[in-house]
Amino acid sequence: MGNIDNITKEYISDNRRFADLFNYLIYGGREVICPQDLEERDATELALPYGVDQKVIGKQQMRDNLKAYCAKEAGGITYLLLGVESQADQHFAMAVKNMNYDAMNYAAQVSEAAKRHREHGPKLHGAEYLSGFGKEDHLTPVVTLTLYWGPDEWNAPRSLHEMFPELPQEILRFVPDYQINLIAPAEIEDYEKFHTEIGPVLEFIRNSRDSQKLWDLLNENPVYREMDKESAVLLNAVAGLKLNLSDVKGDVDMCKAWDDYAKDYAKENETGMIKSLIRSGIPYEVVKKSLSEVTEEELKQLYEEAEKEMAVL
Repeated sequence: MGNIDNITKEYISDNRRFADLFNYLIYGGREVICPQDLEERDATELALPYGVDQKVIGKQQMRDNLKAYCAKEAGGITYLLLGVESQADQHFAMAVKNMNYDAMNYAAQVSEAAKRHREHGPKLHGAEYLSGFGKEDHLTPVVTLTLYWGPDEWNAPRSLHEMFPELPQEILRFVPDYQINLIAPAEIEDYEKFHTEIGPVLEFIRNSRDSQKLWDLLNENPVYREMDKESAVLLNAVAGLKLNLSDVKGDVDMCKAWDDYAKDYAKENETGMIKSLIRSGIPYEVVKKSLSEVTEEELKQLYEEAEKEMAVL
């Protein structure tokens, strides 16, 4: 699991892919957020004491990816903090997890405002002094996206309210809700709304449980003939593939890699079947006659290996 986490974090850290995800989430695929407008931020969320005189022990947690977005628009300048949480498995408390990240970030922003006033002014007074946050201060909005790397539909709660037992509406309306922003391959209707390789990657994952659909997809879409190695390595990890990519230096032909894997798998299973026949006492000539794809030399070697294994037992 740790290896998958590292691979997905590194993969999403690419500004092109990161922007592509949020353009899909926020703008329905329109290319509004540009990669060059994103700036890496420390993904450590630290809950700091806010207010001038409060003394609270800080709490630290690490997000997967966090970037600042700054863009000049017609109405002025837009500032956002954009975070991605990658999930290889469904998380049944995702709403609380993401809400905690966002709250810690806002608390840190308040603390930074208090520090700024203390060191650079203007000095705060009265109620503003107690909170450390002035009337003219503003928070930077945080948008957190959950990216699920599994092929199934997301069946875990998508909001804080879904995690409660059934409550009367007159009570529930006083409990603020928190909705997760989710991208799950099985729930995407139009993969062409993505403009980087993240689209084909997510479509591959969606079809990864159906070998026929996957094979059709690989042959129909030419992008899989020249897939960048980073995407191929990620698919190997999250889809549980066993493609041999160690010797690949450039782009990967996923059709060929899949075909080579299928042949290796078939040969491996055939070898196991032959050894099973040998251990059962089936004569050499009988085995040789029934296996036209195996050479006499290969069969003799398998007999020798099987005999050695039986001797050990």
